[in-house]
Amino acid sequence: MTLQVNHLSGFLLTNLLKERLEESKATVINTSSLANVMGKIDFNDLENEKSYSAMKVYGTAKLMNILHAMEINRRFKGVSAASFHPGAVSSGFAREGSSLVKWFYETPLKNLFLISPEKGLIPCLAYFR
Repeated sequence: MTLQVNHLSGFLLTNLLKERLEESKATVINTSSLANVMGKIDFNDLENEKSYSAMKVYGTAKLMNILHAMEINRRFKGVSAASFHPGAVSSGFAREGSSLVKWFYETPLKNLFLISPEKGLIPCLAYFR
């Protein structure tokens, strides 16, 4: 489900809209994460059935988002694409993750280290200025 929500849904949408994106000379922005460094794409085990780790699966999806933006720039005519890391955002992230990460995101400690979703949007908005 992590791969579907964090990567495949956006991948499918951009491919379904390819013609319209090219006609309008659009910009596609993918949300990535520094967690991409934990990602590893194994085409023989995309569902990570051999050794599941929530953070590895999340990192793989975010790595795929970066690669997807690179391929949009290469394959779509007149379309630009970029990926950005919004920072550590206070959201529903990790609600299904390991106990330590989940605990951190659900305690008052999050207020000391996490930014609001609105502040997480700022890097994306800066791209359009």
